[in-house]
Amino acid sequence: MFLDESAIARLFAHLPGGVKKVWLNRDLKELPDVYDRRLKAANKLESAEIALLKTALKLNKKANKGTVAPDNHPAPTEGKKQSKMLESATAHPVDAYVPPGDRPTHRLPVLGFLPFGKKVDTIEWATKEIQDTTEILEKERALIAEQEGRAGEKYPPLNSVFVLFNQQIGAHLAAQSLTHNKPYRMAGKYTEVAPADVVWENLGMNPYEARIRQAISYAATAALIIFWAIPVAFVGIVANVSKLCETSWLSWVCKMPPVVLGIVQGILPPVALAILMMLLPIVLRLFGHFEGIPRKTGIELSLMTRFFIFQVVHGFLVTTISGSITSAIEGFSKNPTQIPMVLAQRLPTASTFFLTYAILQALSGGKAMGGVTVALIIVTAFFHMVLNNSYKPLLYSLPLTLAHKSYGMPQTGEGDDTNEDESADFGGDASPTSPSGVKASKKREESVQEEKILVPSPVPNTSHVQHNQGPGPSRDYGASVPVEGKRNEGPTDFNHPASVEPQRVIWIPEDPLGIGKIEADHLNSQGVEASTENATMGDNGKVDVQSHPPGSDPNTMFG
Repeated sequence: MFLDESAIARLFAHLPGGVKKVWLNRDLKELPDVYDRRLKAANKLESAEIALLKTALKLNKKANKGTVAPDNHPAPTEGKKQSKMLESATAHPVDAYVPPGDRPTHRLPVLGFLPFGKKVDTIEWATKEIQDTTEILEKERALIAEQEGRAGEKYPPLNSVFVLFNQQIGAHLAAQSLTHNKPYRMAGKYTEVAPADVVWENLGMNPYEARIRQAISYAATAALIIFWAIPVAFVGIVANVSKLCETSWLSWVCKMPPVVLGIVQGILPPVALAILMMLLPIVLRLFGHFEGIPRKTGIELSLMTRFFIFQVVHGFLVTTISGSITSAIEGFSKNPTQIPMVLAQRLPTASTFFLTYAILQALSGGKAMGGVTVALIIVTAFFHMVLNNSYKPLLYSLPLTLAHKSYGMPQTGEGDDTNEDESADFGGDASPTSPSGVKASKKREESVQEEKILVPSPVPNTSHVQHNQGPGPSRDYGASVPVEGKRNEGPTDFNHPASVEPQRVIWIPEDPLGIGKIEADHLNSQGVEASTENATMGDNGKVDVQSHPPGSDPNTMFG
């Protein structure tokens, strides 16, 4: 019953300032994949266009003895090799500058990632890909607008919503209040959310599924910590490879040349350990994403927590144990029953380095200096605990004593000019003083309630609550390309990019031969937005950027 903008606005009307905007997140099905295809094609097209300009400059300079002469370009040939010619004989506007055989090409992937498919002209392929994906997105976006609020719509709302409050204190009170009377309903709430920080694919997760995923994620982390000990322990053994010579069946190790033994024992272990630790954050970040964390910053914090546990176990415990076992391997082979006793003797000697390294570095300056350093460490740790205990709540909450200084609050000498008809777009008055006066609007009966409420950064108080709106046209580019950028309060800032974002303008630099302008005009004639403004390419093929990309707003917070 709360999968409705009007219902959400009325729900939070009891909080100071009321609601300014509400964005419902929708199940867009295949549209995010289509949007990603178009974005990848745009990036590939942009790179291919720059490569084309560089090739033209190279051919021109070669024909003019190292200088660029726009009026003296060499006659086109078949290209470097006849075998490089593609099956397609399509004519291009710049064939007089770059032969078809020298145009940028790539192979289509096989099975989604193996680059062994058919060779295609990159510019032709990317242009067609952008045209096809744009047609799909425009058609489905029109369907979303047409079916919004109706029963049986193709792209129904998911169990997540973004709410923008007129006052910052209202956003913090919403995040700390108990919103729903049923368990796990509207339980996950986040403040100070930015569009660039949202993990869109994790917003529609069922609360029970999220908790199961969390358990699986941490179980996988524990398993990784346990089984990662195998390669890390092997690295520790290799670091003490000279000790293996003491056993009869491994005596061949000491027969290796001293240089090889030194490389294996001194260089190989730290390099192998560095590679293992480099791969670790990638895996742990995937675990955080699988868990269903809806913010990229939250995933990074989860990564740091898991990585710290991992480093304690493997950077200290496993390395220490494996090193002590290596040094005691001869005793194990002669008398296995003495393994516990040998470990009890060897472990302290192996771990002493890790436990005393920092203290020894401090004490190396003298007894007095060492005592002062130890005292400072204790005092610092004590005050760190006190500060965390005293001020940690301020990281997440806005205290009422500072509410009058927060966004949206009337300043001294100013009255509260909040219009009584603050939420007319929702069909009635959504002010805190008269929530009962809200006219009932048509609600959708849904079995799944919202679980996450993400609260964007508030903006100064306004007197008008806005619905979701489509993108506005741009004067300088096509009607489908508005000025890009996020301000955390725009009409489409917290809609999924696949439902509102325009095609990114293909940015081609102006070059001495004028090919960039020809290519941009050709792309525009095919329905692909392109521009040469704010970028130039010199005679050496280097691109100089003078200002922001075309179609973007330099004053926005997020691109």
